[in-house]
Amino acid sequence: MSRPKKKGNKPTTRNPNGMGSFYKRANGRIEWKQMTDGAVRYASSMNLGDLSHKIKRISGTSITGDKTKLFDWLDRWLEKYVKILKKPSTYSNYYFAVTKYIKIYMKNVQLRHITQSDVQDLIGVLIKKGYSVPTIKNVRKALSAAYISAIEDEHIVSFNPTRGTKIPKGKPPTRKTFNITELVDIITRLATSRWLYGILFMLATGLRRGELLGLKWTDIDFKEKRIIIKDNLTQYDEGTPKDDEYHSVPLTEHAITYLAGWKNQLRKENNPALYGNVETIFVSKFGRPLRPNSLNNLLDKRKFGFRVTPHMFRHTFVYLSKNKISLDELKEALGHSRTTTTLDIYGILLPNTVAVADKIEAAYNELDEAMETIKKKDQQPTNVIDFTKKRMEKLKLS
Repeated sequence: MSRPKKKGNKPTTRNPNGMGSFYKRANGRIEWKQMTDGAVRYASSMNLGDLSHKIKRISGTSITGDKTKLFDWLDRWLEKYVKILKKPSTYSNYYFAVTKYIKIYMKNVQLRHITQSDVQDLIGVLIKKGYSVPTIKNVRKALSAAYISAIEDEHIVSFNPTRGTKIPKGKPPTRKTFNITELVDIITRLATSRWLYGILFMLATGLRRGELLGLKWTDIDFKEKRIIIKDNLTQYDEGTPKDDEYHSVPLTEHAITYLAGWKNQLRKENNPALYGNVETIFVSKFGRPLRPNSLNNLLDKRKFGFRVTPHMFRHTFVYLSKNKISLDELKEALGHSRTTTTLDIYGILLPNTVAVADKIEAAYNELDEAMETIKKKDQQPTNVIDFTKKRMEKLKLS
């Protein structure tokens, strides 16, 4: 028996492309229904334009009946699938994106009701608030990863609303490296800081901030002139290097001198790390590992006339080494190359580290000469290294 038509309504018609059925009420309102896997989707409006917009929003929603709310899922996802299974740095990035942006600027509605338009609205808000493009991309990446997990791991939604969203192209940073004049200014301002040698060591090795703060004395191989990078200190914990593999970087004469200066600094402070069997090299005055933001805060307080961040010393390492070593050698020095399983097991050795270290050492001669100008002007504080005698004044490190 055929289904009776509703009184006063026009006959139901089916969209040819399977998008559901439309019919018009006696009062002129247009209704749309779609049956998908036993679930009914419904929308209505007084005009087709508005109805089309509603259908577009609804078509991106989940057909499952799960009622988990967005914030509840994000909390569960972070603890169950990120904190335990991912690197600490990944958890740190996602946790920050969730707590500082997603939970602040999105509504806590059911996970299945979040649409592509909602995510695009979030992006729009972040743009208006003045957040950088990398920050916005990280927020979208975190939200996307959470939805992918909801789809693949727990099957509570069937779509990812971050797909198809648009983010404007960001402008490249105005400053990535320091020239020699700026380096002299930075070193002069840091001359009385206990962190002078730590900053110089980072400049001479190209280490990332987390790699510097996670470095241990046992990671220094003086014989082969290399530093083995095993750890990466994050805001929340100690994790593996950024590329998830051990790698090594050349240990130059400059780097050895800076390590000697740092150890002498610890002796002057009578630092507890020297007597407490602390393996970490760069520690606080109290002999404890430092949070990564400590370096940022140190540089921010100096109020340079230009932007200075810890990572810019890594970029400057590349700048000073360019045209001095080959691209392959530079990739090795920065830890960007992948290794085979065999090298993974037996340790990663930088090919001919002594030769590469010597090449990088030659690249710092110009900085040495510039630092001499400080000495000639009688503005050299006692904490600044006398570069002309640095090889003769190396302190015993053990």
